[in-house]
Amino acid sequence: MKVELSSLLLFIAVLLMISCRSDCANSACPGACFQGKCICEDGCIGTECERCPRVIERFPEPIMGICPTHRTGDLLMQDTVRQEISVTIRSVGNLIQAVIKFSLLELGSDSTFASSEIKQIIAEIPEELELLSIENNPSAGCLNIDGSGVLQTCLQSVSSPVQSFEMQSRSFTSDMDVGVCSLEHAHANIFFNAIRIVVR
Repeated sequence: MKVELSSLLLFIAVLLMISCRSDCANSACPGACFQGKCICEDGCIGTECERCPRVIERFPEPIMGICPTHRTGDLLMQDTVRQEISVTIRSVGNLIQAVIKFSLLELGSDSTFASSEIKQIIAEIPEELELLSIENNPSAGCLNIDGSGVLQTCLQSVSSPVQSFEMQSRSFTSDMDVGVCSLEHAHANIFFNAIRIVVR
């Protein structure tokens, strides 16, 4: 009788454990249950798998008037100029940051050189969301050899974070191309595509 009673108690204990584990803390778990936890599919989380990955879009404002800092040579770009610009986007917490590098190198004369690197926040994700990844290509760039100095446009693909770059290496209103920061002097402009961000 004692053996039968102990067996019965053991059976009831196992049954309770299975029941406790299978109900996932009494939540409406659409996935599998394991030790009282809901095992979600497709990257979802939550007691009822209610938080799933999804894509949201952010549309950054253009960044205008990026001026290179004078490094060497005089302040004039009199000969052909090598213009180079790049953008790399990355997540910093719930922020999207763009790292921008812009340089001008005069190919001849006294080899005037100017360059800058700036970091700018271009998008923000609400704190209640978890940023998982960025779908756009992380980097975009443009290299142009130009002798005119006028504003040159470089278009990008739809998967790029950048829609187009604009670069100008000379001023047509003064005797200084670099060393002064304005839209009339050497500068670059960046126009962004939609940034596609995976959150949950």
